[in-house]
Amino acid sequence: VPVDRWQICRYSPPSHVMIEVGVALAGHGGYEAPKDKKVYSIVVDFITPETETSMWYFWGMARNFRAQDKALTAQIREGQGRIFAEDLEMLERQQANLTQWPERRLLMLNIDAGGVQARKVIDRLVAAEQEGRFTMADVARNVHDKLVRRHPHVFGDVTAEDSDTVKANWDAIKREEKGRTSVFDGVAEAQPSLAYAEAVQRKAAKVGFDWPDVHGALPKIAEEAAELLDAAAGGDADHTADELGDLLFAVVNVARHLKVEPETALRAATRKFRTRFEAVEALARERDLDLHTAGLDALDALWDEVKRRG
Repeated sequence: VPVDRWQICRYSPPSHVMIEVGVALAGHGGYEAPKDKKVYSIVVDFITPETETSMWYFWGMARNFRAQDKALTAQIREGQGRIFAEDLEMLERQQANLTQWPERRLLMLNIDAGGVQARKVIDRLVAAEQEGRFTMADVARNVHDKLVRRHPHVFGDVTAEDSDTVKANWDAIKREEKGRTSVFDGVAEAQPSLAYAEAVQRKAAKVGFDWPDVHGALPKIAEEAAELLDAAAGGDADHTADELGDLLFAVVNVARHLKVEPETALRAATRKFRTRFEAVEALARERDLDLHTAGLDALDALWDEVKRRG
């Protein structure tokens, strides 16, 4: 079957890359084709937060990347994966960066042109470093000093019996370095609400304010749902909104205990709903049904049929 294909690279310095790929039946507009004539996906979407470790890695990649070197490409991919797995505060840093630089625009370019433009921007940033605004030696020294300072059980005379003790020592040293007086200092309020709730819960859990497991957290959902219904029955809009927030907070708490990222879970559920409803729309078109006048019973029947098809 003849098809039109596309790859689009969106790049925003210093380190946000998004790549979308897709395919559409030929003759239907390519990228602009109707949804039932194309499939597409974001295959790459990452922002390297500007921390000491990640910036060291980013600049090293910028100087040494060679697309034809398969071994180096594999090494970069592995290194990038380590960066995103190493710090639970990564999402907070990402959102803080987006809030700090809202004027950044993503360039919608063909992937090859996008690579050229990205390289030009990287070259300008490397040139700024070479002008003396900062040096990689400064970054490397900061990384070294932080590693030594935050690992006294390795480089000092502190004894750590297990990984929990190591993490507790790390947190205590970090609080002292940054002069933090609250467990919530450093938590970015500008991040998405689900991520913000999870971050606040995680910080509170570090000092022991937490359910021992999910069996303690799960009943709170039913409790908060009952309070929400009572508030809604009372007709107080503000109280209802407050109770709805408590319910969402309880759901995030359950997700945290189950080690499920709530933002990802909700996005997947929304994607599933949208995909199914688009299938409902397609069925309605096949049967000359107007969704706006079909009625709920007819829509439910189409929905159930789509679910049975899988």
